[in-house]
Amino acid sequence: VETEAQWLKRLCHHKNVVTMYDFTRQGLLLERADFDLYSLLHHEVDAEFPMVRYSADLFRGLAFLAEEGVCHLDIKPENLLITKGVLQLADFGTAVTEGEESMGGHTPCYRAPEIVLDLPCGPASDVWSACCVLYEMLTCCEGHGPFYLFDLENHWLLGMEDLEEDDDLKETLTHLFLMEQVIGHPFPTQMRDPTFFHHRGALKHVLWHQGRKEESFLGMLMEEDGVKDEND
Repeated sequence: VETEAQWLKRLCHHKNVVTMYDFTRQGLLLERADFDLYSLLHHEVDAEFPMVRYSADLFRGLAFLAEEGVCHLDIKPENLLITKGVLQLADFGTAVTEGEESMGGHTPCYRAPEIVLDLPCGPASDVWSACCVLYEMLTCCEGHGPFYLFDLENHWLLGMEDLEEDDDLKETLTHLFLMEQVIGHPFPTQMRDPTFFHHRGALKHVLWHQGRKEESFLGMLMEEDGVKDEND
């Protein structure tokens, strides 16, 4: 609480950062929000959805953090509050100074590659997460979502028998695989994780939650490594 209070004390004068009035060991005293973006996207509240304005507020807030040399590192709909029609950044519990490594505690679907791989973070780390949020907003406005850009729960990498009990590593490898699917080939060298990219032959295929096989770029990787899919 004290760490987050110090961040807010420094930053909350900006209109796109939640206002803090006071703090104690028991918690923070913040301006009361009307709702958060998650509630709006998931139709838990009945309110206007000015996507362009909210998006502008989000990136305006991130530009301010970049000027201050601060990385939020947990940008997600639950941490974006709507107060009197203005979107504000909240929950600075994982924030770091630009150039530092993440301290953990992030939401998997929104993590930038450098957070996944424990590399130094910068403003681009928050922009990555914000774009994931923007994707959810777009799919919601189209009447189909919200959908996650990186839906870790509905994808699972199989054939990793030695990792069956290591859910964190499975999550990391799945996230990196989906990132490569979105970004395309070649994946940036500095973002390659040796556990996945040097031993990718152990991965057999990707299953969706419906139980159907999804043919993808992984098939080409398997062919390069001379791996036969036992399910074919």
